[in-house]
Amino acid sequence: MKPDVVVAVNLGGSSQPGGYFPFLDQNGLRADFNAVAAATRSSAAALAAGGRHVVLVELVPIPGDVSGRSAFFDPYKCVQKSKVDEECCYRSDPSPTQTDILDRDVAASNDKIFSLDLDRQVCPLLPICDPVVNGEIVKMNPSHLRAAFAATVAPYVDTYLKSVGLLPK
Repeated sequence: MKPDVVVAVNLGGSSQPGGYFPFLDQNGLRADFNAVAAATRSSAAALAAGGRHVVLVELVPIPGDVSGRSAFFDPYKCVQKSKVDEECCYRSDPSPTQTDILDRDVAASNDKIFSLDLDRQVCPLLPICDPVVNGEIVKMNPSHLRAAFAATVAPYVDTYLKSVGLLPK
């Protein structure tokens, strides 16, 4: 395959409350953020080699310490049991994560790399995150979007890709 655009996502390490899903090194040991940053920079540069464009999708808001809910609060399971969707709202820190800042820095250093922030698409009322947006349940677990919801965000992603020149207008 010779793709024109590669889409990549980091998930783990400092992005997860309590570091539950840590970044691991090649030996399976917990990697510190400097190692993650070096690997991200190296991987993004390798993916962009040969003229390809790389879109780094920033982490989406997740339940955390600011929500008053467990780091493992699952909005999808909550919606299945709740009487009203509002029972399943959670708060998320609106500040960029360390990984978001890294993605933005990597993108700023290479005109073939872009950083896509979907926070306001996932949580339009950030720092409050609703379990249902655009008529679809947003998450399938604390950190992954449901495919049906992701499809509702496609027009935003299309507009973004056109605005940065990765798709024809």
